[in-house]
Amino acid sequence: MRRFPRKFLIEAVGVSLAVHVILVVILGSVVVYVAQSADEPEFEALPVPDQPVEPLQQKVYLQKNQRQSQKPPPLRIVVQQVTQLNPPQLQIALPEVKASANYRGYGSGSGGLGKGFDLSATIVDIKAFGTTKRLDHAFKGTIRTFSRIDRLRQDGRWFIGEDMKRRSKHIYNYAFNLPEQPFEQGFPGVTDQFEWFSLDFEAELHWPAYLAGEYEFRLTSDDGSIFMIDGQDVIDNDGLHGMSARIGRAKLEPGKHHFRLVYFQGPRVMIGLILEYRRAGEHNWQIFDIRKLLDYQPRA
Repeated sequence: MRRFPRKFLIEAVGVSLAVHVILVVILGSVVVYVAQSADEPEFEALPVPDQPVEPLQQKVYLQKNQRQSQKPPPLRIVVQQVTQLNPPQLQIALPEVKASANYRGYGSGSGGLGKGFDLSATIVDIKAFGTTKRLDHAFKGTIRTFSRIDRLRQDGRWFIGEDMKRRSKHIYNYAFNLPEQPFEQGFPGVTDQFEWFSLDFEAELHWPAYLAGEYEFRLTSDDGSIFMIDGQDVIDNDGLHGMSARIGRAKLEPGKHHFRLVYFQGPRVMIGLILEYRRAGEHNWQIFDIRKLLDYQPRA
């Protein structure tokens, strides 16, 4: 057997190792390149269109909440006709009015206060004359009804009428301030009569010393009326007539005096009653209101 020199063997082994190392490096580089090429995506260039492409449009519809869109049910109002109303009787504070110097009527029931007045829509009830509730130191009224009445007094006789009846209930009032207007309700709780009746009011009053003196009184009514102090006529405005006024004078000394106001309503349907006063020589009229004298009346 031929033996190779030792030096030759060492060189052959070295060459073989170098060749293997080179091959390993080359193979490793190939493997790494292939692996990286598999992970990286490949992009393909998109074709460029000839015409510009419009962006995609989408419509969105919003649905309303059904609870919110529902309308509330319509309001139902029930109106019932009231055929009869009897409120409790109350004390009524009657407002003052600035009356003109004279009222001229146009016949009973015509409703004449002159041009510019239209009170046809006003309906009066017992509150216009007073209340059935007792009032201290007020006018106390007695109601009488008739089949017909044309005058309050004639030849010294009072209440000249047919089939006179006297009502047991009384009404009370501190003042009379009722411009002419329709009266179609009668006296609820007293009588339903609205024509052919009379009212007889009386009051005992203490007149204070500082108010003593001569006074003018003006009585305006539709129909007739009479005003008296201490049994003496101050104003006689009796008879069937439209709203008209008369003026009289009276001297009031300090002390007690008896006041009486009598009124009647003839045929339907207009009525009116106003009592005013002023010191003699003064210009302005004011409603004769007993409430201004209550502090001077004796305690009950």
